[in-house]
Amino acid sequence: MLATRDRVYSYIVSGKRLLILEHPLHPEAGLQVPGGTVEPGESPEAAVIREVAEETGLTRVQLVGHLGTFEFDMRPHGIEEMQRAWFYHLECLEETPESWASAETHSSDEPIPFRLYWAALPYRGELISVHGHCLEALTEAVA
Repeated sequence: MLATRDRVYSYIVSGKRLLILEHPLHPEAGLQVPGGTVEPGESPEAAVIREVAEETGLTRVQLVGHLGTFEFDMRPHGIEEMQRAWFYHLECLEETPESWASAETHSSDEPIPFRLYWAALPYRGELISVHGHCLEALTEAVA
């Protein structure tokens, strides 16, 4: 039986724009939205706020709503696990540039650099893996 991991994905909006994340040192990682793993004892809501701060540097975001929770078999994406994915709509409450650099740091790892930028909604680009699963629900929510 495959292990199940809880992950969160954040659709951060500002007006009619969606925040997109790139890995400049690993372009094969594709275009993404900020997200990550739910830590033991952590709620998905707390995890999404933590991951947003860690990956984007944004500290003034508001959780607008839960867009859905889905289970995915990640083997087609090269990962030997099931994933329970929680998708959230958040609103950015602070002024930002159109694009900026950020870096996620972990105590034992080198910083992971990211490039973040705003893209128009409805978003027409390709997001990697399951990252785009709730884009239609987000588009309806901000319409």
